[in-house]
Amino acid sequence: MHPYEFMREEDGPGAEINGNTIILHFIDGQKGDDGLIAEGTIVDDGGPAVAAESIPALSKVGMIALIIFLSISASLMIRRKRIREFE
Repeated sequence: MHPYEFMREEDGPGAEINGNTIILHFIDGQKGDDGLIAEGTIVDDGGPAVAAESIPALSKVGMIALIIFLSISASLMIRRKRIREFE
Protein backbone atom coordinates (compact mmCIF):
# COMPACT_ATOMS: atom_id res chain seq x y z
CA MET A 1 0.00 0.00 0.00
CA HIS A 2 1.22 3.50 -0.78
CA PRO A 3 -0.17 6.99 -0.18
CA TYR A 4 -2.09 8.66 -2.99
CA GLU A 5 -4.34 11.66 -3.44
CA PHE A 6 -7.94 10.80 -2.57
CA MET A 7 -9.85 13.94 -3.57
CA ARG A 8 -13.37 13.37 -4.90
CA GLU A 9 -14.19 13.93 -8.56
CA GLU A 10 -17.82 14.08 -9.75
CA ASP A 11 -19.85 11.31 -8.06
CA GLY A 12 -16.93 8.90 -7.63
CA PRO A 13 -14.95 7.88 -4.57
CA GLY A 14 -12.77 10.35 -2.69
CA ALA A 15 -12.59 12.90 0.10
CA GLU A 16 -14.97 15.85 0.28
CA ILE A 17 -13.62 18.64 2.51
CA ASN A 18 -15.95 21.33 3.89
CA GLY A 19 -14.28 23.55 6.52
CA ASN A 20 -13.11 21.27 9.32
CA THR A 21 -15.26 18.32 8.18
CA ILE A 22 -13.99 15.54 5.91
CA ILE A 23 -16.46 13.11 4.32
CA LEU A 24 -14.93 10.01 2.73
CA HIS A 25 -16.84 8.41 -0.15
CA PHE A 26 -15.98 4.79 -0.95
CA ILE A 27 -17.21 2.56 -3.79
CA ASP A 28 -16.56 -1.17 -3.65
CA GLY A 29 -13.66 -2.13 -5.94
CA GLN A 30 -12.65 1.44 -6.79
CA LYS A 31 -10.07 3.96 -5.53
CA GLY A 32 -9.83 3.73 -1.73
CA ASP A 33 -10.87 0.06 -1.51
CA ASP A 34 -7.72 -1.96 -0.78
CA GLY A 35 -9.41 -5.09 -2.13
CA LEU A 36 -9.52 -3.55 -5.65
CA ILE A 37 -12.34 -5.91 -6.72
CA ALA A 38 -16.06 -5.48 -6.08
CA GLU A 39 -16.72 -8.38 -3.69
CA GLY A 40 -19.21 -6.71 -1.34
CA THR A 41 -16.79 -5.31 1.27
CA ILE A 42 -14.63 -2.21 1.45
CA VAL A 43 -11.24 -2.53 3.14
CA ASP A 44 -9.33 0.65 3.95
CA ASP A 45 -6.64 0.90 6.61
CA GLY A 46 -5.51 4.38 5.59
CA GLY A 47 -6.09 7.78 7.07
CA PRO A 48 -5.65 11.48 6.31
CA ALA A 49 -2.08 12.60 5.74
CA VAL A 50 -0.18 15.70 4.73
CA ALA A 51 3.05 15.79 2.79
CA ALA A 52 5.68 17.04 5.22
CA GLU A 53 8.70 19.09 4.36
CA SER A 54 12.10 17.93 5.56
CA ILE A 55 12.97 18.66 9.17
CA PRO A 56 16.04 20.87 9.50
CA ALA A 57 18.93 19.29 11.36
CA LEU A 58 22.29 20.46 12.64
CA SER A 59 25.43 19.77 10.66
CA LYS A 60 28.24 17.82 12.32
CA VAL A 61 29.98 21.06 13.28
CA GLY A 62 26.71 22.45 14.68
CA MET A 63 26.15 19.25 16.68
CA ILE A 64 29.68 19.44 18.17
CA ALA A 65 29.15 23.12 19.05
CA LEU A 66 25.83 22.26 20.75
CA ILE A 67 27.45 19.46 22.78
CA ILE A 68 30.27 21.78 23.89
CA PHE A 69 27.78 24.51 24.83
CA LEU A 70 25.60 22.09 26.84
CA SER A 71 28.67 20.62 28.58
CA ILE A 72 29.93 24.05 29.62
CA SER A 73 26.45 25.06 30.81
CA ALA A 74 26.11 21.88 32.88
CA SER A 75 29.58 22.37 34.39
CA LEU A 76 28.75 25.94 35.41
CA MET A 77 25.46 24.85 36.99
CA ILE A 78 27.20 22.11 38.99
CA ARG A 79 29.92 24.53 40.06
CA ARG A 80 27.36 27.10 41.27
CA LYS A 81 25.52 24.42 43.24
CA ARG A 82 28.75 23.31 44.97
CA ILE A 83 29.69 26.91 45.83
CA ARG A 84 26.26 27.48 47.40
CA GLU A 85 26.61 24.29 49.47
CA PHE A 86 29.87 25.53 51.02
CA GLU A 87 28.53 28.99 51.92
